[in-house]
Amino acid sequence: MRTKSFLRLQSFCGVLLPLITVIALLLTIGACGTTDSTTHTVGAIVYGKVQTASGAPVDDAVVTLAHRPDGCDSSDVDRTRDFPDSTGRYRTGLPLLHGVTKNSCFLASVDPPEGSGLAVAEPKQFDADFRPNPPYDSVRVDFALDSLSTQ
Repeated sequence: MRTKSFLRLQSFCGVLLPLITVIALLLTIGACGTTDSTTHTVGAIVYGKVQTASGAPVDDAVVTLAHRPDGCDSSDVDRTRDFPDSTGRYRTGLPLLHGVTKNSCFLASVDPPEGSGLAVAEPKQFDADFRPNPPYDSVRVDFALDSLSTQ
């Protein structure tokens, strides 16, 4: 037979345990929601195509996106690469490890495939409405690569 004090303790634990569980869950969710310098955030989608000056697709090129938070003349901090498909099209997000500042510079560049006879194009600066959550802004950056013989 259970005593009254045992039943009170059992009732108290029955209320306390779910309350502790809820508090622990809320603290865990709060901790997961914090951001730090290791969090990858895509702020915009960059897409476009890489083609020759005559309009032929270039599918083995390497498109590089770079974020320079201290201006275009500073060194890259955040960078990603993408490879155009057989039609010369690419689409990628730019992971931002560092915050966007008023001096932030975003550059897209392309390296032609080795042995293609195509020249490296000048990097292109772009801007977007960088957002921490979807829907992300999208920016189109196209490249037309000249032949090395025409330079």
